[in-house]
Amino acid sequence: MQLRDTLVFEEEGKVLGSLNTYDGAKLLELRKPFLAYVAAHYHASDLNQGTETEAGEFYLDSISVKPSAQGKGIGKQLIKAGIDWAKKLGHHTVGLLVEQNNENAVKLYQKMGFFIQNEKQFMGGLYHHMIFKIK
Repeated sequence: MQLRDTLVFEEEGKVLGSLNTYDGAKLLELRKPFLAYVAAHYHASDLNQGTETEAGEFYLDSISVKPSAQGKGIGKQLIKAGIDWAKKLGHHTVGLLVEQNNENAVKLYQKMGFFIQNEKQFMGGLYHHMIFKIK
């Protein structure tokens, strides 16, 4: 199932996984409501989280699979669907961040054709910024 910026994996009417996506060029616009909420409710107006994506990149964000459904290829299916969605929208680059110590995820993404483009500081952590080129 595809929602506005989310792909959902369902089986027998149950949600087992999801993938949030967006055009990297819209990052600052999409962040505004979150930053406004944090400023209003937590009196924090100087949040410098860094940028996880950029213009020219279709960003895969928050890939999740229910723990009891992990190991069944659902995450891989969501990622493939995200790449297909990016292609349909005319993007040529798909990106994501992965924690540097998450070796299993890095290997999975590499098997799927992603490569490490660079490292990014984000929300106090150091991540691999991985890219998939659509041909």
